Amino acid sequence: MTLTPNLIARLEQRSGTNLHNPSDKDFLALAESMQQATQVHLGLNTLKRLFGRIDDGHQEFRISTLNAIARYLDFADWQQLQEFMERGSSTFHAIEGELRTADLAVGQQVMIAYTPDRQVTFLYQGNDEFEVIKAENSKLQVADLCTITAFVRHYPLIITRVVRRGQLLGAYTAARMGGLTSLTIEV
Repeated sequence: MTLTPNLIARLEQRSGTNLHNPSDKDFLALAESMQQATQVHLGLNTLKRLFGRIDDGHQEFRISTLNAIARYLDFADWQQLQEFMERGSSTFHAIEGELRTADLAVGQQVMIAYTPDRQVTFLYQGNDEFEVIKAENSKLQVADLCTITAFVRHYPLIITRVVRRGQLLGAYTAARMGGLTSLTIEV
């Protein structure tokens, strides 16, 4: 289990710490802020696991850890926070840094970058379909056809379908660690 982007945004807002691509210093600042507010200390590796920065097969978290996060966000416990998030996930709102493919015209190019040094340029074909026209240090390749509904700066890129040379490869997630660092549209 890793924290959802919505929870990360709430933690970022509460702590005043940049958590889109957190360093050890950012995690330690979050841990200190949480300890001051909840009197519960969360270790650096625990926070990294929660943010998906360490994948050591440790998928379960103690309820005391999850409750500390909930209390830090002014909820009684993890269950109450989860119930709020489920109810709150049905609201309509704009996401800062979001580019919806419905707002693009056929032929426009979308250039993205993400760490460590990956860059991909997509050519919009219409109907949420893109062709990769440039790929540097990415698993995506030139001429791949991708189905994408939105690009959101600071969040992973979810590609629901990748087709390479006529063969369906499946879904693909790019920028899992830290999200998109750059998002540019060429008119």
